[in-house]
Amino acid sequence: MLDLLKNGIKHIVLKGGANGANYYGLDDQKSLKTFHVDSFSVGSVDPTCARGCFGATFVGLLLAGYSVETALKFVNVSGALAVSKLGPIDGTS
Repeated sequence: MLDLLKNGIKHIVLKGGANGANYYGLDDQKSLKTFHVDSFSVGSVDPTCARGCFGATFVGLLLAGYSVETALKFVNVSGALAVSKLGPIDGTS
């Protein structure tokens, strides 16, 4: 992962569903910066769009100027909301 970051990748986020998400990046001194954000406990109804909601929320918030820490808090909310409703897997869209 460090090789990817040192070769220009700015952010790596590994989502773990109910286990939350882990972030990897470089700080201003080019040292590895990591942190974990816990997930929200919800009843999973349909996981179809969780990944898309997670990724779109993260990128959108970074582009809007939010910090990585704040963006990751919101992405876990976005993913939790996505799995708590029926989606296209059941033919509802």
